[in-house]
Amino acid sequence: MPATLYATVLKYDTEARQSDTIDERKQVISNALQKANDFIEKKIAAGSDKRRQVWGLFAAPEYTFANVLNHDNHGVGDVRHMDEGSKVGIEAWLKGLSADYPHLLLFPGSIAWKKPLQRDFAAYAQNKRAAGSKLSDTELRKKFDAKDMTRTEKARAAVRQNANDFQQGDLDRQVAGPMGNHSFRGWKPNPGKTCDADAWLFETDDPSGTLAGGKRWTTDASKAATNFTQTHAAPSNREKLVQLGGGTVTHMGRNTCLVYLNGRKVAKYNKAQDYHEVLDNSGATVYVPGKSVPTFDVEGVKYGVEICLDHAYGSLSDRLPSTAKPNVNVVLSAKVKLDANNLPDKAAMVVHACSNVSWSLVGTGGVDGTNAKLEADETTFRIYSFSV
Repeated sequence: MPATLYATVLKYDTEARQSDTIDERKQVISNALQKANDFIEKKIAAGSDKRRQVWGLFAAPEYTFANVLNHDNHGVGDVRHMDEGSKVGIEAWLKGLSADYPHLLLFPGSIAWKKPLQRDFAAYAQNKRAAGSKLSDTELRKKFDAKDMTRTEKARAAVRQNANDFQQGDLDRQVAGPMGNHSFRGWKPNPGKTCDADAWLFETDDPSGTLAGGKRWTTDASKAATNFTQTHAAPSNREKLVQLGGGTVTHMGRNTCLVYLNGRKVAKYNKAQDYHEVLDNSGATVYVPGKSVPTFDVEGVKYGVEICLDHAYGSLSDRLPSTAKPNVNVVLSAKVKLDANNLPDKAAMVVHACSNVSWSLVGTGGVDGTNAKLEADETTFRIYSFSV
């Protein structure tokens, strides 16, 4: 008999909230999770699914956790990745939070973080202890010494595998074009418009602009009058290999989703594709792609997870064997639209948590509401129910 699951999608615009402190981000998740869990418990109490281990899942957008800024979003020149110790602290908190809600699979967005390329036992042991490890110093030392590849060697292998898996081995192909920071001389909301393409009016010197209030205005950002423009080039895999071969690089960057159930980590997934993950231009951090195939099973249901650009590249589809298609695809993004052609199985349920709330959805094949029922639409989250 099909079981009913409840999917909670957090409404949290991570593109506009990177000035939130880590404690404020934790509070956003905690408050929404508590309210959603209360709602789901009432639903389950009235039904027959209460014997199941998993009653539902909770999904947050990409970059729910990243280095805190004094402005809205990470751009050219900003440090996006927090240090490893901060990441370990968040990991421990998520583990405890998950234990408070034992029937919900927790997909808490992603964590942008970095770790040194040079391993250090003292830091390794400290992080393991902070994450809850009960191993003795002797046991930890044995695990530490058993590592047969340096982090640099592992990073270089991951970069080469990514090129082989997604760029036909072409080390020079760039995943993304240049990214720019622009300071516009003047801009304002475009009355009555909410779409990205025409939501803003920009002051322009172009004669094609509309004259109003003694100034000319345009909806075309490429014609906007700017005070400065700063660009950031996307590195190719070959450039990453060169950087990882020496020089000023000291850290490897990651964008990681950790999945929890009842206080236990059931999956770890490092994002594979790189859309300007590292923006600070210092040359000290290189983003290293993940190599994992992020699927796992709970109670006969197979879950798959993708982060943002990985979905746009069909990363899960490309790396999964045809016999391992998930029943539920969870996509966590900053700003990507669902593309059914990139799903491993178009008949699977999709849960998409996006920083752009209008792109979040729950539905078969990535179509909002298809074979899913909207149960609640609150200020900070939506809840859908569906059968698996």
